[in-house]
Amino acid sequence: MTSSLNTQKQPENSNSAPPLLAIRALNLHTAEGRPLLSGLNLQAAACQWLLLDGPSGIGKTTLMRTLAGLWPYYCGSFMLGSRRSLFLPQRPYLPQDTLYKLICYPDAPQDSSRESTVADALEKVSLGRLKEHLHRDDAWYKTLSGGEQQRVSIARALIARPDILFLDEATNQLDDASATALLSVLKTELPDTLVIGISHQPPVKALFDRREDLATFAEN
Repeated sequence: MTSSLNTQKQPENSNSAPPLLAIRALNLHTAEGRPLLSGLNLQAAACQWLLLDGPSGIGKTTLMRTLAGLWPYYCGSFMLGSRRSLFLPQRPYLPQDTLYKLICYPDAPQDSSRESTVADALEKVSLGRLKEHLHRDDAWYKTLSGGEQQRVSIARALIARPDILFLDEATNQLDDASATALLSVLKTELPDTLVIGISHQPPVKALFDRREDLATFAEN
């Protein structure tokens, strides 16, 4: 499991509500110093679904990991106008634990007070059959298929209700119809969340209302 909390101050904007994301002259490079993206400027607000697009290897995941506070190799600046952000990678990390605790992560509930909410989230991601096993301690990464693990990640997002949600190929182990149905649940349930995503599935890309072509900022 991966999540990232960010504490940057909100950028000022006298004409409207401040954006949740503001990037200014951001340059990304590999750990070895090879340039990836250069001079990136970008803003995004709550409620938007922003697709980071471009050829494979251009630096989409690196940019997303940078914004989530998981990649230190950059210069320039960016600000996230909220402390509540969640990063969902394409390969969920599900250590052995109860399903209840995994879905509530990064919170650590000490009781079953949220059990009905978690059960409802499982229903919404088409994993209702697991409601009876919420408190079973298991190696869920072995028990569940890749697609089911990704559904668990989306259930986590429904419970966490982040202001900013990063989706890095978070449905790539599901067929197109299942992936679009799952993300449509997110759109309905988290209408105020800024969603920043990467996907190679055309129907999933179509769910985003804004596209940023990172090829414009690629180092040749």
